[in-house]
Amino acid sequence: MDPKAMKEELRLFQSTLLQDGLKELLNENKFVDCTLKIGDRCFPCHRLIMAACSPYFRELFFSEDGKEKESGKEVILDDVDPNIMDMIIQYLHSAEIDLTDDNVQEIFAVANRFQIPSVFTVCVNYLQNKLSTRMERYTCALIFSVQSTPVSEGKYVFVQVCQGQWYHQIYLIISCILFCTKLLR
Repeated sequence: MDPKAMKEELRLFQSTLLQDGLKELLNENKFVDCTLKIGDRCFPCHRLIMAACSPYFRELFFSEDGKEKESGKEVILDDVDPNIMDMIIQYLHSAEIDLTDDNVQEIFAVANRFQIPSVFTVCVNYLQNKLSTRMERYTCALIFSVQSTPVSEGKYVFVQVCQGQWYHQIYLIISCILFCTKLLR
């Protein structure tokens, strides 16, 4: 095995062990040092994990000089579906999330609100996989400012629209724009 492949395999192995350990610690309520309170539900979590995954939580839990804020022990979150936040907390500790057509928009919106790029990216990838043409993927990448779709696909966009059913493509673009507008409200 070449050194680069070995290094990647070891990195993947360590990442898997770390995620499994974090999930176990959360499920067993060990080393929990924060509670997110949403309505009448409380979600124990680890500030270190939340801060590592989100600039929003990093700023909430730590001052500019890097010292922990005492106010970060219990955080009240308004206007958030507790089930969605629970899914996100579980994902941050386990790298497992059950995205569906019914929940992806709301998970995306919450990830965007709390600046959680890993969840945001997972949602965008899910949506891009649902799109069937290069035009749809390219448009979605442009709207979300995601670099995961190669710009080289752009050179095919004009030809596809001109040779294909252009009205169908325009409908999909408008639908994607309306979807984004709904998320930004």
